[in-house]
Amino acid sequence: MKKFFINSFYILILFSIFFLVPIFKAKGKIFKNQELILLNENSKPNLNSKFKIYYFWATWCGVCESNLLMNKFSYNYLRSLGFEFISIEEGSNGEKFTKEYMDKNQIYFPVYLSNKEFLLTNHVEAFPTTFFINQKNEIAFFDTGIITPLGIIFRILYMKIFYV
Repeated sequence: MKKFFINSFYILILFSIFFLVPIFKAKGKIFKNQELILLNENSKPNLNSKFKIYYFWATWCGVCESNLLMNKFSYNYLRSLGFEFISIEEGSNGEKFTKEYMDKNQIYFPVYLSNKEFLLTNHVEAFPTTFFINQKNEIAFFDTGIITPLGIIFRILYMKIFYV
């Protein structure tokens, strides 16, 4: 019985770190849109979608590159759940280099080229950074670093339940 309570306590701590901290980090913040350059016109996202996931990344970021396969898979899956996946490359290498990177890595999901002002306005200070945005353009979750598939599922479920 004692082991059950100890394990339950650890699960509660893990749940708190994994799920609740990103909610409090984002509480009350509004995502500030700005006109950015869409690098692949053939995959124009629906910016009026009820739920949006903005994924900020960089071509030089090793963690971002390791997330690439998951992002390719997630793009169509998230759309089927009513979420628009929008990726924003940080922009320091320029449009030509980023397009070449996208061709080389077969990136077909929407990619916007950012600028320093947009990153600063939305407090993007590290890569990758992910915002889960509700229908009021409020940030429901804000994560920096790797998000596990389980973390994405928890955030999607939360948004589907509490932001209907």
